[in-house]
Amino acid sequence: MLFREPTTDFRGGHRNTFVDCVIQDNGSDVSGIGVDIRGLTCNVTICNCNIADSGQGKQTVGVRIAPEVVDLQLDGNHFGGHKKDIEDERLDLAPHLEVSHE
Repeated sequence: MLFREPTTDFRGGHRNTFVDCVIQDNGSDVSGIGVDIRGLTCNVTICNCNIADSGQGKQTVGVRIAPEVVDLQLDGNHFGGHKKDIEDERLDLAPHLEVSHE
């Protein structure tokens, strides 16, 4: 799932909610990302999702978060098989980020 870097604020991937999804085996032979949130993106919720690589080594990162992302909630998600579950590129973690590794 890719949130592209918006060309204007109006075109950002704002106010999206994903619940009870399966995000699995994204990517190529080298590396892949389950959820890639790029650029200024706000008010995104991803909860109770299964974000995993099934052992093929395609999806090496579960969720990658760009430095500009704000108001992101990651609640109750299950991760598996990644080299890195969450790659957070923000310098200062937003107070609204909630991560659960259940």
